[in-house]
Amino acid sequence: MGRFIGSVGMMIKKIPGNKGPGDEIILWNGKQVTYLELAQVVYELCMNEDKLYPPSKGFKGGMMLIDLLKEVYLNHGISDYIRRKYKLV
Repeated sequence: MGRFIGSVGMMIKKIPGNKGPGDEIILWNGKQVTYLELAQVVYELCMNEDKLYPPSKGFKGGMMLIDLLKEVYLNHGISDYIRRKYKLV
């Protein structure tokens, strides 16, 4: 069973993978997204944040997104605290 994320109905679904026990394939709106594609999206988002919040002017810019991703990983998910901290609500 998949789950919807956000107001636009982005669907994330996990299906069994074949690389070993417990492996899962993550489908994003029915498509398996490669690390290359994910990396390109993260890069583009970071570059946009750098334009909006330039590090040269003391802002974090794209590093704020990198910090968010790291914090989500280290906390094993998106807590209410993380939602508030990064204004995801």
